[in-house]
Formats: sequence, structure tokens, C-alpha cells
Amino acid sequence: MQEQERPQSDKTPVNTKYHSGFVSGLELLLWQYREQVDIETEKWLSTEGIRMDVLILKKDPSVELDFDVGRIFRGHNILEYKRPDDKLNIDVFAKVMAYANLYKSQGIPVNSISYSDISATIYRHAYPRDAFHQLKEHGAVIEEKYPGVYYVTGMSPFPVQILVGRRLDPKEYAMFRVLRSGASDEDIRSFKDMAIQNKDAAYQKSVDIIFQVSISANKESYARLYKEDQEMCEAMRELMKDDFIQAEKRGEKKGEKKGEKKGESKLATLMDKLFSLGRVEDAKKAARDEVFRAGLFKEFQIL
Repeated sequence: MQEQERPQSDKTPVNTKYHSGFVSGLELLLWQYREQVDIETEKWLSTEGIRMDVLILKKDPSVELDFDVGRIFRGHNILEYKRPDDKLNIDVFAKVMAYANLYKSQGIPVNSISYSDISATIYRHAYPRDAFHQLKEHGAVIEEKYPGVYYVTGMSPFPVQILVGRRLDPKEYAMFRVLRSGASDEDIRSFKDMAIQNKDAAYQKSVDIIFQVSISANKESYARLYKEDQEMCEAMRELMKDDFIQAEKRGEKKGEKKGEKKGESKLATLMDKLFSLGRVEDAKKAARDEVFRAGLFKEFQIL
């Protein structure tokens, strides 16, 4: 994934946790095509502060992405992510079309980026009833091509789709469906299943980001599932595995005997306490920061 540097003449934007989770979700979605595509985030289109959320570039435009969301993709694919509390209306739609047209206009020589090689995608979890009504009033034809995937025609010279997260397949697109408060137990469990199926370090890094965003928005649900679901418990431990190992090694270097289980037991108990309360960020910090960990041992009276 490539991240574009913002022109120096403008102030740095505030990146939201939801956007980082969405980009990580795209990385999982495109995992099998990771050698064929590049993902660029915060793509700046001018020094006046105009930027796109995500740009996905196919290294070989002839490569077809064989999943519902990816079938519309061309060589240059503009994506706009709307957070759970963001609006989606005809003006947002117009803004994304403007991004795509401005991006096309930057091709050198003229028309080196063809309209036929561009697509635009807008994601929102909730069904955008008002936006669809407004677009239809202006001549758009909207078709649900696949579950949750709506093609919009008659409004642009390039293909456009609007993704409705709540109607996407709950297993295939769990990585997006958990990025909101009120995520269902089914979505959380589906993402857990997705998270444990691949042990690659880069894959797990994306999983880690999505988990952190989702847990922050759904602390009570994760705490309850951690207590009720053994597989969820194991998945959360796997999330912390590297930090856990490093904490144990640091303990050994400070004089603990390798055969002694006391330090390991205390740390495991602390992690269980923190996970059961949905305090994942504290768990990660505790594994890395000895002083912070000692304070938590005292807080939970773990001797």
C-alpha cells in the first residue's frame, strides 16, 4: 500500500479510525490480488486540499477481480468511504464524480487515463434512501447487481457503484460490517473466522487494525463474546501473541527462571481481565510497557 504525501502548503488532515479500518478491510478483500494491485490512501489531487479517500490501481488492467465488489474495477478505481455517522446524498455523489474527473484530467499526455479505465465506488453501511431517490429524480438508473452492490448508470461516463454494507454478504464482507457501533454478534464472529484463517504477518496487521477499530465501537459486545465464545477468546489471544511473547522474554531477561510460570500466569490473567472489559488498547500497552503493566496488576489486585 502506498500513502500519498500531502502538498506542504496545506494543513495535515485528521485521519479517522474508521478510515484506517476500511483501508485494512480493502487489504483483506484484495489479499489474493495483492501482487496485481496497489492501494493508495489520501490521494491528493491539488495543493488546495482536494483529496480522494482511496485509489486502487491495477498493475495489469486486464486482470479481473472475481468477487462482487471488484467486478466493476478498471485500471484506476476511486473509492469514497462514508463513516457510520456520515451523510450520503446527491452532493456527495457529485463530489466523488468530480474527484474522478479531476484525477482523469491529470493524465499526461492528454487522455492517457481513459474514461473506460476508471471506476468509482462509494461505501456506506446504511441504505442511502434519500441519495437513491435524488439520483433517480435526475435520470439515474440504479440496479442492485449483487447483494449490497448497486450499479448507478446514466450519470457519468465511467462505471459507478454504491456499496451498502448492511446488505453485503455477512461472511465475505465481515471486515467492513464490523466497522460500526452496534455490530451484530454474527458479524463479529464472521470476522473472527476470517481473522484466524491466515497467519501471514501483513494479513494479521490489517486484522489487528480492524479489530481495534471494531472493539472500540463495540466494547460491551466483545467483552461478552470473549466470556461466552472460546474461539473468540483464542482469536483475541492470537491478536496479542507477539506482544505477549515479547513481554515474557523481557521478564526472563530480568531474572525470571524459564521454567517458572508465575510471570506468564499473571500476564495471562491480566489479559483475560482486560479483554473481558473490552480494553484491548490497554492490553497491548500492558504487554509493551512494564510500568503501565505494573499499575494494572495493582488495579486488578493480581499478585
